Amino acid sequence: MGKFNGFQKSDDVPEWAQCLSPQEYLWFKDAVRAYFIDNSIEADLYFDDGYVDVKNGLYPKMQHGLHNLVFRCEGEGADVMVETCGHWFEQLRQMWEEAGMVKSRPLEEIEHLIEVRIFQRMGGVHANENVLNEELCLVPVYSLSNSIKTIDAEDYLRFGISQEELYDRALARTLGRIKTFPVLKVDRPEISGALLIADQENVFVTTGIVALEFLTELSPTHGFLVAIPNRHHLLVYPLEPGVKLEIPNAMARIARSRFEAGEGGISPSLFWVQGETIRRLEDSNGPTFESLSLAVGWT
Repeated sequence: MGKFNGFQKSDDVPEWAQCLSPQEYLWFKDAVRAYFIDNSIEADLYFDDGYVDVKNGLYPKMQHGLHNLVFRCEGEGADVMVETCGHWFEQLRQMWEEAGMVKSRPLEEIEHLIEVRIFQRMGGVHANENVLNEELCLVPVYSLSNSIKTIDAEDYLRFGISQEELYDRALARTLGRIKTFPVLKVDRPEISGALLIADQENVFVTTGIVALEFLTELSPTHGFLVAIPNRHHLLVYPLEPGVKLEIPNAMARIARSRFEAGEGGISPSLFWVQGETIRRLEDSNGPTFESLSLAVGWT
């Protein structure tokens, strides 16, 4: 059996922040801490997992991922990072003020703003998450002019419908919009046969991972190999018997480079998707890759 290659990374920097050097990562952590200390905001900082959990003082209790902020800080010195982090968190505060405007409006006026977005999971399972696997979840959100905002328990009570019903309606709306995007054949010899659904203006494209047969109008024998490196790109390879081992290796390299290329990152991983089952593909020693190898029979 061939090898599915891993990647070299710094042991001093977590995977989500690999665009920073070890020294830059230390400056980054200090800059984030400085914002919350200087503004007397209580928050738990989970740097290993790449998010902060705001407790009070800024906006309603909420978790915020740090992956996008990392890219804004890449290559900056310590003092500039403090300014960059402060500006970024202030932008978040202003976005939450905008989001507060939807709080008093009835569902029939704002339901068109509600869509479902895929996220990396942060910490434990939360009430509004639809967990896909150990890394990914789907979350209903308000799609606002300059931001997105997750829907909280108070919203569901105000709407008078269940979380399940609102999620199903929002997911159908999101998938219907993704269906209007073209499914492009990828013109790269190392992944010949791959398909791409992409839109630089839409942050919900990767939600399509849960409906690949609907979107591609294909039913491959062994499902799909999928990369969702950022919120704008859904890279798909239909899996038929005898696929070359170079395919997952090439897709893994593309996923990693796209994930590290800028803001909006979702995952550097590959996923094996069969119907509603979405499994993360580890390296060649992992059980999911071994199961996939037995099913496909790499050539």
